[in-house]
Amino acid sequence: HLFLTKFLSALSFFGGAYVFFLIARIYKPEKKFTLLLLFLWNPLLLFEFIQNGHLDSVMIFFLLLFVYLFLKKEFSWAAFALALAISTKYIPLLLAPFLLKAASGHRLKVFFIMLGVILFLFLPFWRGTDMLQGLFDQASRSYFMIAGPLPALISFIWPSYPPDLALPVLWISRFVCILVLAFFFWF
Repeated sequence: HLFLTKFLSALSFFGGAYVFFLIARIYKPEKKFTLLLLFLWNPLLLFEFIQNGHLDSVMIFFLLLFVYLFLKKEFSWAAFALALAISTKYIPLLLAPFLLKAASGHRLKVFFIMLGVILFLFLPFWRGTDMLQGLFDQASRSYFMIAGPLPALISFIWPSYPPDLALPVLWISRFVCILVLAFFFWF
């Protein structure tokens, strides 16, 4: 299994490099090969994705593919790529409002493409709401406080704050993030 994991990570890394090259052709066509070389020889990426086989490279590949398709204004395919990235890791979900805002005439179509892909990929593994318990368990641990800017600021200002504040502060910071995203989505 280790070989397959590293192979998938390396394949995603080189696929991401190709998509990065396509993006560079759009923005800096005169420096596209230099930018590709900088991507390919990035020591952090080489160490994490090629040597260690971290599967974050799969998410980054789909995220770069999303960016490329978004720049080409192919919003349906961009929604498909973003849904694959979200299915790998949750953090790309933060880009969904920007895609929905950009696809002004096709918001419902784009939304249902993302929802459909994510549900299609998650439903075979669904074992009830207990599967979501891990997300809530993490929120109750004090080390999870670094998950957002507000909790990080509070832990910096008040290093020995009571652990009982961890969960309320985390939920308040999440609520503020949702409000900011909603603001960008609607305006």
